[in-house]
Amino acid sequence: MMTPSILDLRPRVEAFFASVARGDIEIYNEFSLQHELGIWLRRDLASAYRVQFERPVDHFGVSRTRTTKREVDIVVFTPDGARKVAVELKFPRNGQYPEQMFSACVDIRFLEELVREGFESGWFVMAAEDPLFFSGPAGREPYMWFRDERPLTGVVRKPTGSRDSIVELAGAYRIVWQEAGALRFACVGVGGGSPPEHAPGPGRLVAAHVRGLPGFEMADDLELPYGHMGATITDAVLQAGLRYETVVWLRVQHVRGIPEAATTSGFLSALRERGGAEVVRWTHQEKLGRMEALAGLLQAHGIEDESQLHAWLGGGEEECRAHVAELAGVRGMGPKTIEYLKILCGARDTAAPDVHLFRFLEQAGTPARDHAEAQATVREAAAALGVTAAQLDHSIWTYMSKAGKTW
Repeated sequence: MMTPSILDLRPRVEAFFASVARGDIEIYNEFSLQHELGIWLRRDLASAYRVQFERPVDHFGVSRTRTTKREVDIVVFTPDGARKVAVELKFPRNGQYPEQMFSACVDIRFLEELVREGFESGWFVMAAEDPLFFSGPAGREPYMWFRDERPLTGVVRKPTGSRDSIVELAGAYRIVWQEAGALRFACVGVGGGSPPEHAPGPGRLVAAHVRGLPGFEMADDLELPYGHMGATITDAVLQAGLRYETVVWLRVQHVRGIPEAATTSGFLSALRERGGAEVVRWTHQEKLGRMEALAGLLQAHGIEDESQLHAWLGGGEEECRAHVAELAGVRGMGPKTIEYLKILCGARDTAAPDVHLFRFLEQAGTPARDHAEAQATVREAAAALGVTAAQLDHSIWTYMSKAGKTW
């Protein structure tokens, strides 16, 4: 019979809190959490492991002078003591938010020490009912680690009382909260028992950053497409480098008021016959030439409305790449503008990374190296927030620019 692995206790902790959420188990203070989780682990691991409470570290051959604490909340170990995992717990019930957060950091440091002294891994488990432990302003220590999933690492100073009290963490950890009925819980692995696949992706970190930002408002679903190709082409070409609200949007609205410019061919004819000054209220030849080149390319492919353009850009992978390459052949049609054009014609699973979005990702602690990485992060964050990537992209733009309407 194979001995069950104890390196990764996370699935067992998550199963325990799922039982708490269902009401099968009741926890009401830290002692009850320790007692119930220990019983759960003992039952789950059968006879292959011992599960004991408040064991002194020297029972396992660790000198008390080499660890921050003297006893371990829960120890899971083989009868011969060759394999052992430590679990430290927190279930604060009386506020003291910064003090309890610092105490949690001390527990994680203690687990690092135990791993250094021969434990296979350590697990820090924190439960909280009070939302101020996992939500609210997160701009400074220690709140940013517990409310914003920012990396917890290095020197941590005690936030109240003597500022000389510090703890230094060798590893980097993220406090990622999960729901369990009326509770939230976090499970942090230390050492060999913390598989990298459990680390939150950048999108989840961005989602947590969004939730913690005061004043960030998620926009309603976008009222796109316009149903007017002239307006769509005008918007796509003008938006780069211009103030949207006072320059671009006014011209988009003007073009929408020209019925004969609603199709690609109609818009192209209007530009050629009546000129950009009248049709778009724009005289700069570079952008007018770009509009004409884009409209001419689309007309050559028989694309007369947004639904046809959406289908042309959303076909098979190879076909889509070829069409994007054609668009990129038009001077000034870079990756951001092409993705923006997709959104204008109805795509919702993409983002159009610009300077605002890249800056926002940096502020969230997840800088992107290029457009593809930024898009992937936004998609993951949007899924975590229950919105579309285009919707989140638009909301970030509005938040960062403070310019009001952008579409």
